[in-house]
Amino acid sequence: MPVVSGRGYVLDIEDFHVILHLQEADVSREEIVETLRRRGISEERIFPALEEALRQGPGTYVLVQGTPPQPGKAGGIRWLVPFPELNTSRGDESRVDYRERTSYLAVRRGQKIAEVLLPIPGTPGLTVFGKVVPALTPPAPRIRPGKGVRMDEANGVLYAEKDGALFVEERSGEVQVAVRELLEHRGDVDLASGNIHFPGSVVIRGNVAEGMLVEAGEDLVITGQVEGATVRARGSVEIYGPLLRSTAVSGWEKVRFPALLALHSLARDLMRFRGAVEQLRAHSPDATSSPEVERTLALRILEKHFPDLGQRVLASAPLLREVFPEEMAWRAFLRPFAPASRGNATWTWASWLEALSTLLAVLERYPPELRERSRVRVASVHMAAVYAWGDVEVLRRGSYRAEIVADGEIRIPGPVRGGRYSASQMVLGVVGSEAGISTTLEVPETGWIELREVFAETELVFGKRHFVLTRPYRLVRFRLREDGELDAVPLR
Repeated sequence: MPVVSGRGYVLDIEDFHVILHLQEADVSREEIVETLRRRGISEERIFPALEEALRQGPGTYVLVQGTPPQPGKAGGIRWLVPFPELNTSRGDESRVDYRERTSYLAVRRGQKIAEVLLPIPGTPGLTVFGKVVPALTPPAPRIRPGKGVRMDEANGVLYAEKDGALFVEERSGEVQVAVRELLEHRGDVDLASGNIHFPGSVVIRGNVAEGMLVEAGEDLVITGQVEGATVRARGSVEIYGPLLRSTAVSGWEKVRFPALLALHSLARDLMRFRGAVEQLRAHSPDATSSPEVERTLALRILEKHFPDLGQRVLASAPLLREVFPEEMAWRAFLRPFAPASRGNATWTWASWLEALSTLLAVLERYPPELRERSRVRVASVHMAAVYAWGDVEVLRRGSYRAEIVADGEIRIPGPVRGGRYSASQMVLGVVGSEAGISTTLEVPETGWIELREVFAETELVFGKRHFVLTRPYRLVRFRLREDGELDAVPLR
C-alpha cells in the first residue's frame, strides 16, 4: 500500500498496520478520516488512536493494527526406537565400549517403530481492512511403510511385522521404512562398525577383527576371515576365509543337542507339574492362604504324581547351571527338589515359578527344530573352536590345534593336526603328524571314523573306550566291535 501525504501528516498504510506520522499540530481530522475511508478503513477502527494522536501533537502513532496469520507446526516422524551412535556401559557414562557401536537397528515383531505426527494448522490473520488471511498449511510427512512394516491408520503408529533390521531411506522427500530379515554388512566388523547382534540372518562382506562379536538369530555368512573373534548363529555358519584363534558356533555351545532334547523333555514334565499345582490352587480356597501351605501342597503333588521328577532335575543340575543366565535363578529352581531345602522356608511357589519361567524362556529360544539348520562350513581352522548341533565341514586347508564339536558329522578332507574333534561320525584326511602332535578323535560307541591317512599316537575315543594308535594307517574306517575292541576296516 502507498504512503499517503497530506497537509502536516503522512500515513503509512500496510496490510497489518496504519501508522500516522504527525508533522504539525494543526491538521485536518476529517481529511485523515476520509483518506483512510477511501482505502477501506472505517473511522470506528481508528477513532481512539487518532483522537489520542491529535491530542498529543507531532509524533509517530499506530492508528490500527491487524493480526498476521500464525504459522502452523509442520508434521513429522517421532521415532519410537533408539538410534544410538555409542552405547555406554551402565553405571559409568565415561566408559565407552567402542565395539558396541551400531550402524543398524534390530527390531522385534510387534514393536512400535515410529509415530506419524500430522501437521497442526496455523491461525488465520486479519488485515486492517477486515480481510481474513488464511494461514499456510504445513506439509504433512510423506512416509511409506515398506515390507515388514504396517501402519495403524487410526493412530499413525508404524509397527514391525517381523523380527529384522530396520532400514530407513529418504527418496524425493518421501521416507521409506522397511524391516528386513537379512542384515548385509558391507566391510569389516571392527571397532569402527561395532559388534553385531541381529535377530535374522547376517551377511558380513568382509573380515571380523580381533575382539569382535557377531550374533545372528538365523544364518550367518562371512565372506572374509575371522581372527580373534566370536561368531555365533542359531542357524548355519559359513565362513569363506580361515577361522583363526576364534570361536564359531551354530546352535548353542553350552548344550550338546542330545542334552537339549533331554532339557525340553524335562521342561514338558515341569509344566505338567506346574499345571497340576495351579489347578489345585484354583479349586482349593485354603491353598493360597500362606507360603507354607503352598509349599506343602506343591511337595505333596510332586511326591504323589511326579515321583521321579526331582531325581531328574537334580541329575540335570550341572547342565541347568549352564543354561540359567544367573546362579541365583538356578538355585531358586533347584530348591523344591533338593532334600536339604525342599521342606523349609528358603523357597516359595512364586519364586519357583519365576525361575521356571526363566528356564522356559531360554529353551524357547533354542527349539529342537534348529538342529535341521545347524551347520558350520569354513575354509580352515587354526587354533580355534567350532561348535555345531549339525555337521561341520572344513573345506580347504584343514584344521590345526583346534577343538571341533559337532552332534552331526565332521568332514575335513585336508590335514587334521592337533586338537580335539568330537562328533557322531567323521570323514577326515591326514590326521596327526610324524612328530606325534596330540590329536584326539571322539565318537559315541556306535559311531565310526573314516580316515585317508592317520599317524601313530593319535587317540581314538569310542564312548568310554580310549585307544592310542601304535602305527600309521591308510584308507581305513575305525569302529568299535561288540567285544569292545577297536576294529580297523580297510577302505576300498
